[in-house]
Order: sequence, then C-alpha cells, then structure tokens
Amino acid sequence: MIFSRKDGSAIAAVHAGWRGLLDGILEQMAKRIGQDDDTANWVASIGPAAGACCYQVNQELVEQFQQALPLPAELISPTHRHLDLAAIAVNKLNALGFAAVDHAGSCTICTLNSDPRQPQRFKYTSYRRNSHRRAQDPNHPGIKGRNQYSGIIITG
Repeated sequence: MIFSRKDGSAIAAVHAGWRGLLDGILEQMAKRIGQDDDTANWVASIGPAAGACCYQVNQELVEQFQQALPLPAELISPTHRHLDLAAIAVNKLNALGFAAVDHAGSCTICTLNSDPRQPQRFKYTSYRRNSHRRAQDPNHPGIKGRNQYSGIIITG
C-alpha cells in the first residue's frame, strides 16, 4: 500500500499481506503517522494484490480473521475459504480515519497480460501462482524473501 499526505509533503509504504493485516500493520502505520500528524490528512492506495477471486486459504485462517476483526463474515471471506484482503484493508483504513482509500490494483494471481509484446501470460509475478513452477523449472522467476512486516515513511 502507498500512502501520501494530501499536500504531497510526505509519503509512506507498507506491505499488508494476511500476516500484517491480522497482526495490525495498518494500525501501526496509523499510530506512527499519528505521532506527528492526523490520518485525516493522508490518503491511501491499495495496489495489486491477491484477490478474493483466487486467494484460497484454509478454514482456520478464515476463522482467525473472523474472530479478530469486527467485520461481516461475508466481507472477510466472500467465497468459501477465500480471503478478501483488499476489502479488509479498506475497512481498516476507513476506520483508522484516512481521508480517502483507493483500490488501484487488480488480482496478482489471475490478471492476464494485455500487452501482446510481452511474452508472459500473466501481468504480475505471483508467489502463490508460481511457487510450484520453480521446482519444475529453475529458470522460472521467483520471489525471494518473506518479509511480512515492512513499512517506511518519508517526509520532506
């Protein structure tokens, strides 16, 4: 996610995967912003991420989200054992008082590449979609590292 102060004087970025959302990464970002400012002076944009259409998880994880968050169960998991991370994030950001929240991205798992000049079928690299392929084809691009709790704020 990318954040910007409405006047453009500061920006921030945070990775908010399922672990981060469950563990309060957005609340931590809002708390940090709140040390010097008010979240009402900031806007947020959610970029490409695994969508509810494809992000299948085990039932235990769905139940963890349903127990931890005061959100409707169908918002957290619109289809059986699928998480809607973007909807969860939008609700959290609105509750934290951000001035505006935009969902600018598409699903990183199933969005097809529309540029005929590009050889790859999918628009995004996806750890979830591609991890099994690396075992079959060592030349297949992979994502290294599993940092689930990263964030940065840059001010002018």
